Amino acid sequence: MKSKAMKLKQTIFTINRVVEKLRNKCVLPARGAGKTTPSIVFFNSFILLLFFGSFSGFMFLSPTGVKWKDKLYDRFPQVKLKMNPNFGGNLTQDAVLNSAKEASNAWSSGKTKARLFLSFVGQTSSSPVGLDTNLCTNPNRETTKNLDNIIYAQSSEDPDCTGVACSFVWYCNGTVGEEEIVHFDIQVNTRDYSFETGIAAPEAYNLKTVLLKQLGYVIGFFTCPPGNMSCPVTGNGITPDENSALYKFLKPEVHKTSISSDDALGVRTLYGELTNEELEKSNVVQGFALEVDSLCNPYPCQVPNEETDSRYAIRPQEIAALQVHENRMQAAGMNTVPARLNKFQWIQKDYLTALIQNPLSAEDYLKENLDNSRIYISETPKELLLPSVLDLCVTIHNRKRAMEEHKYELDAQYLEFLEVEMKTLIILRRRMLDEISTRI
Repeated sequence: MKSKAMKLKQTIFTINRVVEKLRNKCVLPARGAGKTTPSIVFFNSFILLLFFGSFSGFMFLSPTGVKWKDKLYDRFPQVKLKMNPNFGGNLTQDAVLNSAKEASNAWSSGKTKARLFLSFVGQTSSSPVGLDTNLCTNPNRETTKNLDNIIYAQSSEDPDCTGVACSFVWYCNGTVGEEEIVHFDIQVNTRDYSFETGIAAPEAYNLKTVLLKQLGYVIGFFTCPPGNMSCPVTGNGITPDENSALYKFLKPEVHKTSISSDDALGVRTLYGELTNEELEKSNVVQGFALEVDSLCNPYPCQVPNEETDSRYAIRPQEIAALQVHENRMQAAGMNTVPARLNKFQWIQKDYLTALIQNPLSAEDYLKENLDNSRIYISETPKELLLPSVLDLCVTIHNRKRAMEEHKYELDAQYLEFLEVEMKTLIILRRRMLDEISTRI
């Protein structure tokens, strides 16, 4: 199998020159007006654009639909991405990272109902890597798939990327069933363009909107550069409509917060639709979050040391239990930020595995315990209620700290689960304290 990586410079050069010629001839806006965002993928020849598979308003990377594969089960690929937040200018690192997280969430399986798990897993200081012609031979292919897929800013001149942003996608071809995408990098051109992360600014591109579009490319879609008459006419006679995250024109001050229904349909067409069981699990995950919020009475669910309701304010015994826990963790060498992150990354792995492979999700178990909690609590001996409250207080504290410390290192969907789990534990603690008060 042959790698596409060595075609990178030549292919990008060709496409950029074609786009520039068409801009001068016809419909493309002039540089500095309604700028465009070319997407770059790697093929052996520019003429292959004529043979891309198409669906509705966009096209796949090849007639057979080159895509990400699940290396273990070949049924539910997990694509993880990180961001180097050093964008400079007026953009804070938090704002940049939030843009990446929100763009990734918009393409998640919960939104698309497709068998593709795209997740943002934090920040990195890594730079893009150079890949050689042997990357498609094992074990190089697996090594490449384990490299960080990253989003980064390019502040110096790069003739290979003159648009607002470029997606560099490496894929391996071969016999049907063996071709797959193995790596991507998204380069944001901060040298020639300005960006914002929430407030519209003249001539500034919204970073989340830009990343929404680029993420569509790296999961397997291709759209024609505006004005490129070499591209085929697609299903509905046009490129993606204006509501699509992959709409061909990208202008400053345009904010898109989600993908379109057509975008989601395209992902399902390429990767397959969730089964009824998986859809039901997804509905449970989303519905349970709403149910937990409705049970936060009084609202909101506050952690013990921030609780303002005197009935549920933190007890002296709980403060002492927190200190004992911290001392034990310190003595074991586990009370450092890296050690705590490592612990939650292992828990996260189990959570995501259950979400994809197990019949029941972690939310299912939480829901069952919450639904039956009043019975369990009423049957718990009085002498065991307070120790249970102390344990809950420690666990709630750990979840809160994890969400604050690791919000850019942990998977976005797992962080959502941590918040729901923490609220569930707060509700259980309150119910236990209510029970204790009735037995005095």
